[in-house]
Amino acid sequence: MDIPVVVEQELVITAIVDDPEPCHVVEGIPGPPGSPGRQGDPGVSGTAASTVRFIQDGLLSEWVISHDFAFKPGVRVIDSAGDEVFGEVTYPEPGVVVVSFAAPFSGEAYLS
Repeated sequence: MDIPVVVEQELVITAIVDDPEPCHVVEGIPGPPGSPGRQGDPGVSGTAASTVRFIQDGLLSEWVISHDFAFKPGVRVIDSAGDEVFGEVTYPEPGVVVVSFAAPFSGEAYLS
């Protein structure tokens, strides 16, 4: 089954559906917008936005970082020379981030 295709020309919209089941091709001028939908449900409560700073003093190629976030945080790593370093980030279990690098080094990681 192909994905429906909609072609818009001026104020006339034509919908073409390629489907073996019986279907109708409808052409016409679009109607006015509908009324706004209802307010969405409140989101899940969480902790205030914060950043966790992790310091890796020894030279390691895999950093295991514990945190208290209720989500998988983003990770930014800065080496001891002040340069940003990119590694493979995994989340093996809630509250734990593992960052793996090609070579061992020391520096800091920021989780947010």
